[in-house]
Amino acid sequence: MLRKRKRSYYTRRNSYMMPTLFILAVSMAAAFGGAIYWDKLQNNDHKQDITYEDNRTTEGEEISLPDLEDPDSSSLSEENTETDPVKTEEEPVPEPIPVVVEECPEVDSSYFTDAAFIGDSLTQGLQLYDILDTNVVANKGINLQSVYQEDKIRVAEGYTSVMKELDRIQPAKIYILLGANDIGWREESAFKDLYAKLVDTIQAQHPDAVLYLQSMFPVTQGYSNEDNGITNEKLTRYNQEIIAVAEEKGAYYLDIASALKDETGALPDEVSPDGMHLNAPYYQIWFDYLKTHVVPEA
Repeated sequence: MLRKRKRSYYTRRNSYMMPTLFILAVSMAAAFGGAIYWDKLQNNDHKQDITYEDNRTTEGEEISLPDLEDPDSSSLSEENTETDPVKTEEEPVPEPIPVVVEECPEVDSSYFTDAAFIGDSLTQGLQLYDILDTNVVANKGINLQSVYQEDKIRVAEGYTSVMKELDRIQPAKIYILLGANDIGWREESAFKDLYAKLVDTIQAQHPDAVLYLQSMFPVTQGYSNEDNGITNEKLTRYNQEIIAVAEEKGAYYLDIASALKDETGALPDEVSPDGMHLNAPYYQIWFDYLKTHVVPEA
């Protein structure tokens, strides 16, 4: 009887446990399946977020992409550098005008109508012998210092200075012949400084004028041999200082001496009564030289 009851008890117990185990298994399966579904759902949401961020960046912002080297770009660059550059035709550069004016075709006497000749008694001879029709601003004894004095140039109203007369004339070309009254006693350095100062003064007053610096004339050999401080060798040295001033100041140099001297470098005795001044035929030689030594007008 007791054995029968025990069996009945276990039978009932087993009958209750089976549904419980089934429910427990189903619950565990549902929980596991739910966990898998939730994980997939989370992954899908994360992918959607990434896609949205990518789309927002593309539409609203500029994306800086790394530079990718084109394998053909280097070869193209090398090809471009190897091609010959386009050659442009260069404009010819005009030849500079020499400081020492060279010989040119002869100009008409009208070239000197708007000129002014500055000088001492040597320049006065242009008026004395009626060599050319031009403005002569000269007087005997003028040197590189007295050229500024008020009593050197005779005009209708009395006397004036070289600078004031130039200001009145307003010449387009200015010819200077000074120094013969300086070299007998003035040192070369002082001579050059005074000559440069004169050129500066005239260029400041007449910046558009063509400025010619004429060489001092040679003297006769007899005059050169006298003890008067003037020799042809000294004249040659001082003329070199005038060339230097012309180079520094942008003026032009006229080598008048080369047209007047003989084979010894001196002025022929027969052309000068005092060894320094010229006669009428040699004034014409001077003027002929001027007509064949001019610079092109701008």
